[in-house]
Amino acid sequence: MTEEEIRAASLQFVRKVSGFNKPSKANEGAFLAAVEEIAAASARLLDALETNAPPRSREKRRPRQRRGMRRGSALGARSMKEIVAVIFGLGLGCNALLFVPQVLAVWRKKSDEGISLITFGGFSVLQAIGIVHGLYQHDLSLILGMAASLLTCGSGDGADDYLQG
Repeated sequence: MTEEEIRAASLQFVRKVSGFNKPSKANEGAFLAAVEEIAAASARLLDALETNAPPRSREKRRPRQRRGMRRGSALGARSMKEIVAVIFGLGLGCNALLFVPQVLAVWRKKSDEGISLITFGGFSVLQAIGIVHGLYQHDLSLILGMAASLLTCGSGDGADDYLQG
């Protein structure tokens, strides 16, 4: 650890213990003295420690921390890309389930009249989630495919009657 790192850790400790980020003028002397005492004690501790292991480098740990692998991270080992991919997969499954009753109704009636608003809404939401998924995955073909599907799903005579009625 460098002297700067020891001082920064000492300052952080004194701020935590005192509850002040920056002390008032009246408390500034005691605050700075505490920082210096803790820094000196920390330096003495580090000098007195004996180990056979090579010193650890903070620089080697930083790339792992940037990937979201820190302990206590809200997402843990999961990245936002993975979360969006899971949501997209679940959305695909739900979307397929939305179509089952509609397919059965159309097959029985031999007509597409009365397509459900829930089915249409679910389809539209899934297309929007697919676009977000494509953005996170940097997949232009998925983005364009989902956008085209979303824009064209309401076209045609049957959709016009459905949306009006």
